[in-house]
Amino acid sequence: MVEKFAFDTLDLPIVKHRYMFLLGAEVNMRQVYDDVLCAGSKILSNEVGGAVPPEVLAVRQRLNLDFGAIDYFIVDGKGVVVDANKTVGSNPEWLKKNRFRREFNDRMAEELIAFVRG
Repeated sequence: MVEKFAFDTLDLPIVKHRYMFLLGAEVNMRQVYDDVLCAGSKILSNEVGGAVPPEVLAVRQRLNLDFGAIDYFIVDGKGVVVDANKTVGSNPEWLKKNRFRREFNDRMAEELIAFVRG
């Protein structure tokens, strides 16, 4: 995977955002890294972010994604997408540390059950 350097500065820490979704279940995360490549092992904090920027939602719509994650930076007040994944995994340690991620997993399960039941 190649990621575009889209942030305003290379000074650490780097803030990257990840928007994860399954049908109507969504979570938008603000992640702070002590690494310009945003390696998962170098994450300093992971918390619920604000609203998903319209530029990011437009990428989801254009790619017709029902399940996935979109990584983006905020540059000049706009969401700049650097990666869109149609498959998503979770680090068990992050799930232990971040209640909001466990709650998101529960919402994903509810959405999937409702979808299957029609």
